[in-house]
Amino acid sequence: MRKTWFQALAIAIAIAFTQYAKADSFTFAIDGMDFQSDLTFTASQIAGQPAGVDLITGVTGWFTVPDVGHVNLSTNPVTVVPTGVAPPGSVTQYNFIYDNVLYSKAGGAGILDWNGLLLEINGPYYLNLFSNGSEFYFADNGAYYGNFPIQSPGGGPALLTPEPSSLVLVGSAFLILALTMARKARQVRALSSTGSRQTRAHSRMV
Repeated sequence: MRKTWFQALAIAIAIAFTQYAKADSFTFAIDGMDFQSDLTFTASQIAGQPAGVDLITGVTGWFTVPDVGHVNLSTNPVTVVPTGVAPPGSVTQYNFIYDNVLYSKAGGAGILDWNGLLLEINGPYYLNLFSNGSEFYFADNGAYYGNFPIQSPGGGPALLTPEPSSLVLVGSAFLILALTMARKARQVRALSSTGSRQTRAHSRMV
């Protein structure tokens, strides 16, 4: 029994910390006056950088901007334009500055820097998402070629809080299960030990 819960505990810890070695997912959901999105960034830890400095390698979901309307990325090919340099170094390409870096441990608009993320959708369309640390901006190669702040319906900045990883949630569940099993195992051993002492005492009395 003890071996079983030790194994479960090891599995829980391994799953909970897998996010630091493999790609993780982060939600970029914004309801702005001129930009709306429900995107999921796939990102992984950048080697040699502090924890929470991740490279975005994939994007799914959808976004809406006035000049192209609603864009569903499940039906429109999307590519995270590679920088060609070691991140978090930035490059300039197609008149956009970008580094594709996500600061996953930051909150609000701090999860993206001023260089931001560059996406290529359906070949000719480019979307750049970035931040000055207090609010998000976007630019594209259409009508919004400048630095346009994403304003919320109330006029303030549209902020984003990264959601916890599903791996962390699964790992936490396994961890709770392992600890519960350990507690029950201790209770069973305690009852067994008490029963053995009572049996020995009864034998001596007989």
